[in-house]
Amino acid sequence: MGLVLLASLIVLVAPSAHALRAAYVSGVGGVNPWGSATGEDAMTQAFGGNWDRLDWNSNPFTATYGVIYVEGGSDQTIEMIAFLTTYAVTGTAWMEGGGGLFINAAPNEGDVQYSAATTGLDYFFDQTSNYPSGSATVPGHAIFQGPYLPVGTSWSGSSFAHARARPNSGAQTTLIDYLGTELLGARARGSGMSMIGGMTMPVHHTPATEAANLRANILAYLGGIGGVSYVVPNATPVASAQSVTVAQDGSIAITLVATDGDSDPVTYTV
Repeated sequence: MGLVLLASLIVLVAPSAHALRAAYVSGVGGVNPWGSATGEDAMTQAFGGNWDRLDWNSNPFTATYGVIYVEGGSDQTIEMIAFLTTYAVTGTAWMEGGGGLFINAAPNEGDVQYSAATTGLDYFFDQTSNYPSGSATVPGHAIFQGPYLPVGTSWSGSSFAHARARPNSGAQTTLIDYLGTELLGARARGSGMSMIGGMTMPVHHTPATEAANLRANILAYLGGIGGVSYVVPNATPVASAQSVTVAQDGSIAITLVATDGDSDPVTYTV
């Protein structure tokens, strides 16, 4: 006898107060750092189809978007710097108005050190070393709690990060580090927030599932700030174990019991 539980999938969303879409900004012509689409995969995991792929020639800092993920790793760092310089003032106003911004770059173009300290897009990427792992410095922070699990609190890779990442001026909350070196940090700016990372793409990280969920959790967290709907994964229904005995050719009534973490309706197939 087999028991199959079926639960309808209900997609829950965070409140939408700022905008309805998210944007992923990286290389022109669809070029991705290291040829990896895992940044785009994270966007889909977090936002479903509710995001746009833009490039360095686009201005995403508009009312259309509440979350913007700028990925300038590998051979895209210099282009990213030019992009952020062009839109420093516009981007600052967008973020102070409630936008959630994730700037990430693991440079592969030599030692890249740059800042736009007079704006909200002030950042500093210092590729002085490659970092083999990263650990959560604030394990209770929302990005380590979900919505995508498991996520863990430590990750490694051939290079987990290529750069120390921090604002050029002012304080940030460091969320991931390597022996005290900042690899991911967050800072409030007006009604919005910036997160700055020096991490490589999740394809280079282990454990793979936890690394992919970490990147998607960062985006979902910013979605809650920027008012972009994000997908909450469906909880698997769980059946209560039972043991019954019935005589050969006899019958017995059984009441099947199961719970669903999302309180979705549950049906039973025996």
